[in-house]
Amino acid sequence: MTAEAHPDALPAGYRLHWYLIERVLGQGGFGITYLANDTNLDRHVAIKEYLPAEIARRRSDASAQPHTESQSDRYAWGLERFLAEARTLARFDHPHIVRVYSVFEANNTAYMVMRFEEGENLATLLGRVGTLAERQLTDFLLPIVEGLELVHESGFIHRDIKPENIYVRRDGSPVLLDFGSARQSFGSSKTMTILVAPGYAPLEQYYGDASTQGAWTDIYALGATCYRAISGQPPLDAVARAKGVLGSAKEVLPPAIDVGRGRYDERLLAAVDHALQLNERDRPQTLAQWRREIVAPAAPAVPGGPVAAAPASAMTAVPAKVIDDTVARDASRLRSHRHLWIGAAAATSLAAAGAWLAPAGRREATPEPAAPAAAVAPTASGGTPAASVATAPPPAAAPVTAAPSPPASQTSPIEHTAKPVAAASPSPGVTRALPDKSKPPLPPRQLASSAAAVVSEAPSRPASDAMAVAELAPAPAPPPVVEARIDVPKRTPDDVARKTYRDERLKAAEDALARGQYAQAESILKPWAEAGVPRAQALLGRTLEQRRDAEHSDLEAYSWYALAAQGGETGAQAMRDRVKVRLQPAEIGQADRVIRSFQPRPEPAPGAAR
Repeated sequence: MTAEAHPDALPAGYRLHWYLIERVLGQGGFGITYLANDTNLDRHVAIKEYLPAEIARRRSDASAQPHTESQSDRYAWGLERFLAEARTLARFDHPHIVRVYSVFEANNTAYMVMRFEEGENLATLLGRVGTLAERQLTDFLLPIVEGLELVHESGFIHRDIKPENIYVRRDGSPVLLDFGSARQSFGSSKTMTILVAPGYAPLEQYYGDASTQGAWTDIYALGATCYRAISGQPPLDAVARAKGVLGSAKEVLPPAIDVGRGRYDERLLAAVDHALQLNERDRPQTLAQWRREIVAPAAPAVPGGPVAAAPASAMTAVPAKVIDDTVARDASRLRSHRHLWIGAAAATSLAAAGAWLAPAGRREATPEPAAPAAAVAPTASGGTPAASVATAPPPAAAPVTAAPSPPASQTSPIEHTAKPVAAASPSPGVTRALPDKSKPPLPPRQLASSAAAVVSEAPSRPASDAMAVAELAPAPAPPPVVEARIDVPKRTPDDVARKTYRDERLKAAEDALARGQYAQAESILKPWAEAGVPRAQALLGRTLEQRRDAEHSDLEAYSWYALAAQGGETGAQAMRDRVKVRLQPAEIGQADRVIRSFQPRPEPAPGAAR
């Protein structure tokens, strides 16, 4: 870009501390962004200069000054916010939020030094390809949502999200840029300069009042960006849409659910339409709420029956692997305990008939405890007793008292061979049917047939029928006892070689760390830490904590220390706690999410490049 295009920009070759300006990357309403060379670390950086064109200009001595004295207060207030937000963003080390290295004041203004990202912005990409497939869309959207949520938790909003400010790195990962428009934190009603991106700014941004803006403001802009990726066209400007609603113009914004039907999941399209509601109160109020609308999975099905859909408010984003593992575990548990389900079903059927008694010679199953001394209650008609309940178990030699027999008209074939009586029982509340010795018993086969016939034909018989049938049921054979064998794997020569190689490399990293060669130590340790080796994770945390250059990161150190502590590394827990006090709660929450999703990679093989 030429100097004519940016007359207020610093010239190429201008030096700010140890940064050498090379060229202008872009200019917005609040400042100018340069590509510069960090001569101290010999790397490229992006530098954002606070220079709001509406109220300030460049003087011949390179300093920035308000246009008039009356604008000095506005200029000073904006400068204060620029510095505060730069310092806040510098605390974040999220892969999808632009990394701020430093901020400093010079030339009566301020400069924010950021990581220089190579690639292209999303606007250029969409201009080339038109639209994105659903997987491409969610691959850039969800990481941006995760990083932006961290910023919102710290009390700031972006206010200028659009395809031009989402950069796609060369590896395809996205990063959200240009927080220079985040001119106001939550909770203030101070009037702000109106700065909008037509099509991507919600209606409340045109008011210039911060009290109406919040997370929902950025959600609208993200929804508009998604609409551009789905339809190939930016959404209609919010003011034009509002006129359509009021009847002074025609609403010409087709909903995303119509534009993308058949090409995208309807849940995603509905979430985009929800984000694009004109009234800020009608949109999702937090990014967490909006994320659930996009990615909340359906409730996993339970084997053996239908499952009602969970309400939207109860849905949470759960990794697919967790769902698969949970379903597999629960299904295995159901299969391994199938006999419990069968036994429960049988117990339910017998309980409906009145009671369940275990066969003689085995421990009786105890039904629900009855009252210690229950009287025999007559029926409403004054006939057959409704129930006969034994009192607390007497000694073994206690006499057995026979219960009165029901009238002959109510007896069944099974009752000719057994009479219900109250008997001594090891379990309180159990009524046992004893045989009547005055009559010869039926042969076992005939008795079983009679019992089956009575049960099948008269399922609502008195309790004594069910008890007698349970008494005669054959006991199931006990499951066979299987002796478990545990085979301890033997260490192979390859295992020994891998361990020797690992120990050798970790020793080399420790030596480099002791000499202060942090870059070398990090390059050695990272593959082993990513493979889940606790010692390497603790050493990598120490490396990142001790570095005093731009790669220093307490956030990453905390994460590696925590993983090492989980792996049992001695002292790692204390190191994690030491770093934790230097982090914000939002940063700790971000790190904990990364730790929970950590998946080890394969260890480097012996003979790999060193």
